[in-house]
Amino acid sequence: MSKRERNISTEQRLKELFRDYYLKAPLHLPPDFNLREFAFQLFGSSGYIRHKAFLSEAELRNFVVQHVPKHMYFSAAKYLDPARPNMDEKMRIGTDLVFDIDADHIPKCEEVLQVLYLCPRCGAVIEKPRDTCEVCGSKLIEYQHIPEDCLEEAARITYLLTDVITNELGHKIFTITFSGHRGFHIHVQLNEEEGKMGSEARRELLQYLLGEGTELEQYLVRVVKKRRRIYVKPPPRIVEGGWRRRIALFLLHKIQDYEIRTFIEGKKQAINTSKLTSIADEINKLIQEAITAMRIIVDEKVLIDLSRLIRVPESINGKAGFIVKRLTLDELTNFKLDETLSPFASLELKILPKVNMPKLRLLGKDIRLKRGVSLRIDGALGVYLALKGLAEIIEVL
Repeated sequence: MSKRERNISTEQRLKELFRDYYLKAPLHLPPDFNLREFAFQLFGSSGYIRHKAFLSEAELRNFVVQHVPKHMYFSAAKYLDPARPNMDEKMRIGTDLVFDIDADHIPKCEEVLQVLYLCPRCGAVIEKPRDTCEVCGSKLIEYQHIPEDCLEEAARITYLLTDVITNELGHKIFTITFSGHRGFHIHVQLNEEEGKMGSEARRELLQYLLGEGTELEQYLVRVVKKRRRIYVKPPPRIVEGGWRRRIALFLLHKIQDYEIRTFIEGKKQAINTSKLTSIADEINKLIQEAITAMRIIVDEKVLIDLSRLIRVPESINGKAGFIVKRLTLDELTNFKLDETLSPFASLELKILPKVNMPKLRLLGKDIRLKRGVSLRIDGALGVYLALKGLAEIIEVL
């Protein structure tokens, strides 16, 4: 390695790696991308280049290769003049629906989210929130570690949301992406009339997804004896739609009895009341569980903001170095965070850790970092650690 190569900064190496990717990357743009505002955050800057518009994919690619953004976005809104710097002058046509499902917003995952405060100067690892290092006084880096099973739970919720979008909201055209960091996005393309939906209507949609105002009593199996006859109110069924459909989907994952399953699926119109009565309490407990399990938690700000920016599919998320990857429903169902989501997985890097971490589990691997002791590591992990501020990239091998 030459002296010049040794003097290249980690930021510059990252930019070169990103540029190499964007020279060939198959960016996935909506068909009406010329009506959308684009925005970019560059390396070494906390601000954004805003109010950009492009007439062709080639024009966009030339801009990206020249400037090498750390993050790139387009607007959920469509405008007659998207490049105007004044939002009112852009003349909004309509705004698509965008759902953001983050693993760290899921209640049970918030409880297990590991947050560490790391000192890049002396290598200290501190577990309690602080702005500066208690050892040397330097500014700390906040590092959040999200367990892989929480990402898989976010994938489950995202899959459930696709069912709601298709079968309850009636939308067929949408794109599912892994956000490239800690969650998933769904972009539903709306026609001009649908896109006029205001923030309040979008907030009502959020409340529906969360089941706010849902009364448990209306879904429970009820057994009523009247004049020597027994009347049974059955459990929710798939064919009934709405929250009843959602609860029925949950019940199908839990109930083994063939007759009751076929009734819930809508394949039978009647059910043996004696059998249903005998297990009513068991079913009602499951219905109570379903109200919680089938809530769909999405980012409120993303959903209701009419001028929201969303990540360009197949771009790189500069927080972790993973691709904002488009997913099929099958890929979403079987989602695993692994090196295939990084465009740098085939590379080998030499890195210099800036902190001491006795054990860190990433991409299914256990790694140990010792400040000042270099190591060879695969590109996916090396870029991740560099973007998190945990290591410097010394060399691309």
